[in-house]
Amino acid sequence: MPSLSRIQTPALGNSGAELGFRNRIINGNFDVWQRATTGSGSGYFFVADRWLSYGYGGANTTFSQQAFTIGQTAVPNNPKYFARMVCTNTRPYLEQRLEGLGAYSGQQLTVSLWVKSPDITAPLTYAFYSYFGTSGSAPVSSGDIATGVSLSNTWQKVVFTYTVPSMTGKTIAGGNDYLGIDFAPASGIVGTLDVAQVQVEFGPSASPFDYRPYGTELALCQRYYYKVGPTGTDGFTQLAFANITSTTNHVAFLPCPPMRAAATSIDYANIGFVTQWGAGVTSISALTLQRNNPNGATLSATLSGALGSVGGVSIFLQNNNSGGYVALSAEL
Repeated sequence: MPSLSRIQTPALGNSGAELGFRNRIINGNFDVWQRATTGSGSGYFFVADRWLSYGYGGANTTFSQQAFTIGQTAVPNNPKYFARMVCTNTRPYLEQRLEGLGAYSGQQLTVSLWVKSPDITAPLTYAFYSYFGTSGSAPVSSGDIATGVSLSNTWQKVVFTYTVPSMTGKTIAGGNDYLGIDFAPASGIVGTLDVAQVQVEFGPSASPFDYRPYGTELALCQRYYYKVGPTGTDGFTQLAFANITSTTNHVAFLPCPPMRAAATSIDYANIGFVTQWGAGVTSISALTLQRNNPNGATLSATLSGALGSVGGVSIFLQNNNSGGYVALSAEL
């Protein structure tokens, strides 16, 4: 029988790889889209979970989910989706913010991703951004750095390394520090950018893409954004119970998995209240965060009309719409 002291775990190339979770990017395979599968904006905005796009100078960018053709071989391992950013008057842009800036101080990172563009032939650039928190030291940006790869209408794998500057002498404070990484064509270039399978790992070389089960990836995303609904097909799925503080104000507590911090904003659509099943749903005119913590939030709802009696209980539910939902955000 071999000695246990001689049994070794095979190394996978980069520090920590043999322990799993090599990829520091969350939703790098673009499998999770809790908010929507398409959206647009003129500033920073989310569509795919954990991924920000941006419309420079007030210009609109469209960010959407695109499906790979089943059986394609251009990008290996059969990914299901990729992200597409389209801009007609500014450069397309994609960013993720990695929580916990201190973990990256002085570390060498290897970044790998797949890219293509049907209408841009300019070089792809990247930038890193060290944000020390709302009460921390001033941010530090690398500025745009060329990857050495020019975009084309064929999928290409891009690999590069970057060493994060030492944070000696810096102050991290505020609870919202992060290391940001973004990708974009060279400045001034407009058009379309397609991105798939993004990975950031410690060490000097790229390893194969680190797949995680969908449930695991969803749970990682829900630390930053948690959505209840759409879950039903009848349009009346119950979301929570509420206390009636006045006939036009009901207060509901929405529990959630542990989030990064107490939610700072709320999204909702097509929801309302009833006091008994079978009664008509009273819609809401406003929904705000009242008291919240990382495990849930108290929501104060202003109703569009009177409903129930003070001290009673109502049901918070979808308003005859299977797309009705409420969501909490604790994004960086």
